[in-house]
Amino acid sequence: MHAAACNSFNLQRHLISRRALRTFRERVMADRRAPTSTA
Repeated sequence: MHAAACNSFNLQRHLISRRALRTFRERVMADRRAPTSTA
């Protein structure tokens, strides 16, 4: 039972961090694209 709870928690934490990483990367790419498109 403990292992199942631990695995579930680790999986959720991994998914959240992946989502946050993807969001952060999209923001960085948008910021990089903005100055080049206006120049």
